[in-house]
This record gives sequence, structure tokens and C-alpha cells, in this order.
Amino acid sequence: MRQGDQVKKYHQAAFAFPLITILYLYVATSQMPFHILGRHAKLLFYIVGGLAGLVMIMVFPYLIYKEYRRFTMVLAGVYLIRTIVSLMVIPFYTNIIIAVMHVLTGYMLARAAWDLKP
Repeated sequence: MRQGDQVKKYHQAAFAFPLITILYLYVATSQMPFHILGRHAKLLFYIVGGLAGLVMIMVFPYLIYKEYRRFTMVLAGVYLIRTIVSLMVIPFYTNIIIAVMHVLTGYMLARAAWDLKP
């Protein structure tokens, strides 16, 4: 069992994760560029993105809240990679808000998984 401070960090990450995910899905869908496939690509993005978003909003926070350390570490690593890629493509494609959301999510997850201070 983990100490009280680290448990709080897991719980904070579990509550922040779905909020940031909802904000991300809103920004990503509102900023989505036009595709050659037109409205069909956007409809497919809404369906697949919506299903993936539901998993991320319902299952991932539960696993984080239950203090699955390895899952949280892997998720923090994924968000580290997403952050690096987002920061590299800001001038071309990514909105700065998306990069900030990736940084914030990765920080909250890393803080819980490795018991980082503040």
C-alpha cells in the first residue's frame, strides 16, 4: 500500500485526466482540418474518437485511481512522447493549447507514478 501523499497524487491525477481528455477531444474536433474524404472522414473521426474518448474518460481514470503504478507509468510515457511530438509540430499543425494539455497530463501522471514532489 502506498503512503497518504502518493495516494492523493493518484487521486488528483485520476480526477484531472478525464477533464483534460474532454477538453482535448473538444479542441481536437473543433480544430480538425478539412480532409479529402470530406464529411465522411470527420464522421469517422467523431465515432472512433468518441469511442476512444469514452474508454479514456471511464476506464483510464479508474485504473489511475486504483493506483495501478505500471499502467500509470506507461501512460505517462505515452504522454511524454505525445508532448514531444506536439511541441515539434506546433508551427505546422498543433494548437499550443493541445501541447499544454499534453504537458499537464504527463506531469500529473508522472507525479503520481514516480511520487515526484509538487
